[in-house]
Amino acid sequence: MQPQWNCGLDGDFSWAPLRDWPEQAQQVARLNLRLWGGDPREDLVQSSSRNDLVAFRLSTSNPISKPWVIVRHPLWRWGLDRGVMAEFEAELRDRDPQQKVVCWDTFNLSRRPGRSRQWMAAQGARQRRNTRG
Repeated sequence: MQPQWNCGLDGDFSWAPLRDWPEQAQQVARLNLRLWGGDPREDLVQSSSRNDLVAFRLSTSNPISKPWVIVRHPLWRWGLDRGVMAEFEAELRDRDPQQKVVCWDTFNLSRRPGRSRQWMAAQGARQRRNTRG
């Protein structure tokens, strides 16, 4: 066990199984935009601090609720108060304060796109509990 290993969350994708993960994240985001509607110029963004972090805006039947979906690696934790994921979440909230921010992993987004869309839409419709105290 290596507690200091971050599985690429620190930006180090040098381990062979992680090398193509940033490209996978981009492809999965674009796939979901193609499947569910969206314009990559408006509905696809990269983190301003880390170009390997990407999010897309989920198109829904409710024009008021179009949550941002951060694409994460399956082994990354979501919902923490700090770190690069929390910074990206804050960046998306600043960009579009009316929209919720949710997070889904590349495994589900690429292999279960229909079911993931249902989960994301339901999660985006619910009010997220404030964990920042």
